[in-house]
Amino acid sequence: MGVALLLLLILHSLTSLYDGRFWLNLTDSEPMGLYRLEPLKGGVRRGELILMDVPKEFRKYVYGRGWLPEGWSLFKHVGAVAGDTYCVTEK
Repeated sequence: MGVALLLLLILHSLTSLYDGRFWLNLTDSEPMGLYRLEPLKGGVRRGELILMDVPKEFRKYVYGRGWLPEGWSLFKHVGAVAGDTYCVTEK
């Protein structure tokens, strides 16, 4: 427990020092770990890892079903961009 608290303090210090340019992912949706954030250069590209706010129309599902704690952002790989056809099937 003491090591975890120390690690969180160090991570918090890093985030504060570098103006919030790090993201600590604690979810199973992407590998857990500390990620460095960079501003988008141009548009979003397929395959890119992004951090974004949950769109308003989906918050009742994402937060209401407990997929993420209230107020957390989505941290995901982009599967498709405008003009793409995207199909999801069961394995």
